Amino acid sequence: ACFARVCDRARPLGLVVLLEAMPFSGIPDLARAWAIVAGADRPNASLTFDVWHYLRAGADPALLSTIPGARIGTVQIADGAADPGADLLADLYRRRLPGDGALPLRPLLESLHRMDALTN
Repeated sequence: ACFARVCDRARPLGLVVLLEAMPFSGIPDLARAWAIVAGADRPNASLTFDVWHYLRAGADPALLSTIPGARIGTVQIADGAADPGADLLADLYRRRLPGDGALPLRPLLESLHRMDALTN
């Protein structure tokens, strides 16, 4: 309800409200973020899809494939080590430029492209 109210206040200004899941936050994964955005049921409610956060929170390709590409407002791309180690926050600060790490970026970005998330 709170997210929906934010969307309602932003809509007359022509703003899209983006919600981002972060594995070390109160919205730890895509499932929780999508539940909030879908539950708000507002045309200006959307997701920020951070590749690093998605992969570190336990990727859910089945869920991702059900989200309309138009509901992904931004995509953030970073690479990283194959193993994040014991400290996820420390790994956050060791992110790398795309292509300089071991994360499966290409198949994930191809999935987003098929969803039209990268073409809106």
